[in-house]
Amino acid sequence: MAGMKKQNLSQQVADRLLKDIIQERRFAPGEKLPNENALAEHFGVSRATLREAVRFLVAQGSLEIRRGTGTFVSEGIQYRKDFGFQELIRNQAELKELYEARMLIEPRIVRLACRRASDDELRSILKLGAKAEEDVKNGIDAGEADQAFHAAIVHAAHNDFLSQFIPLIFSAIAQFVALSGGSDSLGEIIVEDHRRILEFLCVRDEIGAESAMTVHMRRSVQRLELTLEELPDRL
Repeated sequence: MAGMKKQNLSQQVADRLLKDIIQERRFAPGEKLPNENALAEHFGVSRATLREAVRFLVAQGSLEIRRGTGTFVSEGIQYRKDFGFQELIRNQAELKELYEARMLIEPRIVRLACRRASDDELRSILKLGAKAEEDVKNGIDAGEADQAFHAAIVHAAHNDFLSQFIPLIFSAIAQFVALSGGSDSLGEIIVEDHRRILEFLCVRDEIGAESAMTVHMRRSVQRLELTLEELPDRL
């Protein structure tokens, strides 16, 4: 592992782990993986790098995280020869479409949340926004906090049909974070844009919140497009 380029480390760990599962058959579908410390030691990387690799494989559908239990090989994992980051590159059009869908839908969702959220729900959204910002400032992966923030806004819209959109939001965020490797620019987008969204949510300004979410989605798409352009140089 010592010969890996630093910026590619998490991608290559993801490929190595998936090779262990698919080609070496070290772990079966549904089987629990060793704990984070053991896996990090096995691959000779930091726990942060391992988490990035696992996050990508979760977004890809090869692994799943069960809260309070651990990380498991997905029951539906496909034993294919081609795997790893190259697959995500081939599927970049799908990821861009996910963000286009978010850009169309989430600004309207936050507008509904301004109108329908209870005071307790608004306080919860504020806490989740603060958690995401704290993670970014501390250099911690803010992907899960970002997912929770956006999911809370969807729930606050009180529309069961729109709640079905949450898994798409989770998938889009997880894949984007995995691609970007937790870049500083992505962290800045999370912090700055969440603050603007929260500012309007707190005063239940529907038009302002909708505009702030629209800006957030546009900036995310721009960052995604730049990340995809940079991928060939990183791999």
